[in-house]
This record gives sequence, C-alpha cells and structure tokens, in this order.
Amino acid sequence: MENTLRDMPELGINSGELRRLAESPEGLAARRFAEKNENALRAAAESGDGKALRELLQDFLKTPEGARLSSALTEMTEK
Repeated sequence: MENTLRDMPELGINSGELRRLAESPEGLAARRFAEKNENALRAAAESGDGKALRELLQDFLKTPEGARLSSALTEMTEK
C-alpha cells in the first residue's frame, strides 16, 4: 500500500491521511469488499461497464463502513 499512496494536493489530501484511512476499519472493509468482488470489479472495469462499477460501489457505500469511509474522504477534501 505504501508505494501506491501519494499526496493529492489538488484535493487537499496527503499520503499520510490516506494511509491512516486505508489502515482504518473502514479502509480494511473496503479492501475486503474489493477482494470479495474482485472478479465482478475486474470484468466491469475491463468491459467499460460504468453502470456495474457504480452499482458495486453503491453496494459498499450502503454499508456502515462504506458510509463512514465516504464521510472521512469528504472531510479530507473539505479541509
């Protein structure tokens, strides 16, 4: 994870904040969700099926962890 995170000054986010979020219970839940749905995510991405990707993301965001992760990302970008 460390090599994939970078500062995003255009969004007001630094890599340290992202790392903490990725290692939080919410970030770990997102990772588990992505691993569980890897085949569907890969198929949708490779075929360019935005609707399927959006539906998968919405499924995660409907969970308590997904809602908290979304809120945390929103707070980071509004600083």
